[in-house]
Amino acid sequence: MTGERKRILVVDDDAQLQRLMQLTLKRQGYDVILASNGEEAIAKVISEKPDLILMDVMMPDMDGYEATKRIRRLPEGRNIPVLFLSALTQMDAKVKGLRVGGSDYITKPVHFPELLARIEAHLRTTLPPLGSLITLLGAKAGIGTTTLAVNLALAIRQQQSNAQVLVVDWRRPLGDVAMFMGLADPKTIDLILPQIEHLDEEVVTQMMTTYAEGIKVLAGSVDPENGEKMTLDALSTLLEVTLTLADYIIVDAGVFWDWREPPLVSKDVGMNICLVTPEITAIKRALLALQATAGEEYHLNFVLSHENLPGGIAGKQLESHLRSSVLGKLPYDPETTTRSMNVGRPVLQMNPRSRYGRAVQALAKNILAGV
Repeated sequence: MTGERKRILVVDDDAQLQRLMQLTLKRQGYDVILASNGEEAIAKVISEKPDLILMDVMMPDMDGYEATKRIRRLPEGRNIPVLFLSALTQMDAKVKGLRVGGSDYITKPVHFPELLARIEAHLRTTLPPLGSLITLLGAKAGIGTTTLAVNLALAIRQQQSNAQVLVVDWRRPLGDVAMFMGLADPKTIDLILPQIEHLDEEVVTQMMTTYAEGIKVLAGSVDPENGEKMTLDALSTLLEVTLTLADYIIVDAGVFWDWREPPLVSKDVGMNICLVTPEITAIKRALLALQATAGEEYHLNFVLSHENLPGGIAGKQLESHLRSSVLGKLPYDPETTTRSMNVGRPVLQMNPRSRYGRAVQALAKNILAGV
């Protein structure tokens, strides 16, 4: 290293790992500051003004997420790169780390050459702001998540004319977003999956298909054999990159119960939307989804799909069953939505003043107010 020595704050309650990190970093020419908990880390940021922070996630009293949020509120900590080091590998753990103010997320056990390379990269660059993540799940199949995903992208862009919106089709094993948008021969995530562990912004950008101004698509798989590769870890890795490439990322994640661990995100990361139809089977599965996330830091926002379905349960009664008001109501408008799907043009392009089109626009306003 040349020039002024950079100062790295290592925050970890494991004394042995602290010593190992200190020795490794000093050999590379860095000055090392140590903190054993979140409160101490905040104090060291104020007094020592480090150039970079390596932050453990799981610590007693105050975890790394909360410590980072507080550091970001400090004038001294607003622009310091924070690299999370954690044994947690779930998608939400990684994406939450980025959303609360982290600059990177590295899973333990730490591979030191990779860690040193990332430290060097963060010390010489400033990362762009992160987008908001909107995950769409259905209480059961055939409920309209793909129809909502493509129209929601258009509605958000219409309401925020400078926003960059990305639709990620992660329905397993096959995706339909490209068909619903009339994309004839898009690049698909099948091209991404073999190199998922080595993704970067350049690779992902090359795989995106431009649909309209401000709207891009990562088209879903067309090879059913790739369904097993579409894991939660793979999606997490992809989202870590895409969060720096768009203001809003809409993930069509298919059916809630197709996942052993659904790709939910916490309030700090974005918004989870579960579509439910006014049918007893859909309501029962939505209640099971609610039960599965009870006590966690996730929140399920329900959207009623197929409102006024003949013979269906009334909206007020459905809200009573769910013990929650719904975020939006999408009308049962089969003539409009089926024709839209068959011609490959979203409703908001084909018939924006239809009942379905107006309902999506109203829902988009509620979502934008909440993310």
